[in-house]
Amino acid sequence: MHADEVRFVERQGARYYAIECPVCHAAYEHQVNPHLRDPGFLEEFRREIRMVAFDMLVNHLLAEHGDLIDEGAQ
Repeated sequence: MHADEVRFVERQGARYYAIECPVCHAAYEHQVNPHLRDPGFLEEFRREIRMVAFDMLVNHLLAEHGDLIDEGAQ
């Protein structure tokens, strides 16, 4: 996976990061920097936000697709 898998979107005055599961294509999205209080926040913390997004993806993969991981280990 690459950093560009995490999308940053802005709508209705709020910023979000989003990532999609490569297995089932379920999307996960979470708001960052509520109300755009700090316009430089996203640029300053982009790397850390991506790490959080990938952590959420790993949690999803383990919870929803753990059977694929178990099968691959055999």
